[in-house]
Amino acid sequence: MKVVSAIMILVGTIATGTSVNSQASNEAPLLLTTYINNGQADKARNLSSVNPTLFAGVKSHSGFITVSEGWHQYIWFFPVEGKPLGSTPWIIWTQGGPGVSTLYGIFKEIGPLKLVNGKVKKMPVSWASDYSILFIDTPIDAGFSYSDTEGKFMKNDEEVGTSLYTLVQQFIQMFPELSRAPLFLAGESYAGKFVTALGHYIHNSPNSKLNLKGLVIGSGFVDPPTLLHLSPLGEQLGLLDYKQAAEVNKLEDDARRYWKAGDMTNYVTKARDSVLLTINYTQGISLDNVLRDDSSLPTDFGTFVNRTDVRKALHVGNRQFNVWSDQAYQAFEPVIFLSVKPWLEELLDHYAVLCYNGNLDMVAGYPLAVHTFRSLNWSGKEEYKKAERTPVLTKYPGKTLNIIGYNRHAANFTEMMIRNAGHAVPADQPYAAKQMINTFIDKFKK
Repeated sequence: MKVVSAIMILVGTIATGTSVNSQASNEAPLLLTTYINNGQADKARNLSSVNPTLFAGVKSHSGFITVSEGWHQYIWFFPVEGKPLGSTPWIIWTQGGPGVSTLYGIFKEIGPLKLVNGKVKKMPVSWASDYSILFIDTPIDAGFSYSDTEGKFMKNDEEVGTSLYTLVQQFIQMFPELSRAPLFLAGESYAGKFVTALGHYIHNSPNSKLNLKGLVIGSGFVDPPTLLHLSPLGEQLGLLDYKQAAEVNKLEDDARRYWKAGDMTNYVTKARDSVLLTINYTQGISLDNVLRDDSSLPTDFGTFVNRTDVRKALHVGNRQFNVWSDQAYQAFEPVIFLSVKPWLEELLDHYAVLCYNGNLDMVAGYPLAVHTFRSLNWSGKEEYKKAERTPVLTKYPGKTLNIIGYNRHAANFTEMMIRNAGHAVPADQPYAAKQMINTFIDKFKK
């Protein structure tokens, strides 16, 4: 079972074979909001507990939180083991697409679980070994999240931001000790927008009970207009010849011109066309990681998750798991190439921000992302432009990748380029990604 790559999702290619039929369960999904709203948050916490037997002994909590009438978002929470919840940093993780389930992060990127020959094991290098992590399937219809109303989906980043804020405010009633713990919002690809949106609503809410410290954006699709530099990158990598690069560049220039003129319809059309033409010319090479021929990502965990006993343990009732939702993507299609950069600029003056990218990624890799970084208008802009980029050495003995990447830091902003990594950096370079997140959180958790 496979799901299309991130770049395919961005241009609207439909994934096939991403759900697995299994015996239906007669149990209803566990709606935690019912108990939270009745003053029974402790009961919601107890009911959400997941039997760890099927999950390599890892303790967790799972269920649904209602964020508006008819919208139920799925959460899977892994409290850190052996450390106090109230003082240990915690992470909220969302996946990209839009439409990819956050379970991809659990099983393929940051852990804590991994599927080996059909059996669940602990991921050897997991962010969850040091931090509590709340995974949220977003938007509606991604993964297990669902709507009671036929055809009612989240359609923009504002709706996601407000829904995530509503969800987290309910969630911390179940785990009130987390309101004191340092919080870091993290996400990948299109979820860079979700992370930024949630940060925006937390920052602007006078009633927020969250101790937000920072944002972690991996391969972020935060400001698509500044990422439109596929033509020079493709030519430099040898994936486009000079005539092909010129054709792609023409579309990119047209898109930028329409963007500046405020013509969003033509901007989106030209931006999408530039990506489609690049895909056509590269003849199936994965733009997620240019060293790979396969443009799809393995999602073998979907079969496991859709087992009746697993779904029962996760309290999802008769909900079928989908790794990728075409409906969620289609609902977002009109806004995919739009920007949330003003929100990120606002947050940079108040919270730490880490943006990390791989050098083998043609979706939102480092050579593209630096255009976004340099365009950010915030108080540390000039300091950032003057800052020197320095190599980062591995701290893991025996690892041959001595220089794991390059770092540039100024005021609240840190950029990190991870070597030999594509779009899904933690999957390609787990040790480097773990060292990176540990360094960042250690620096800004106080």
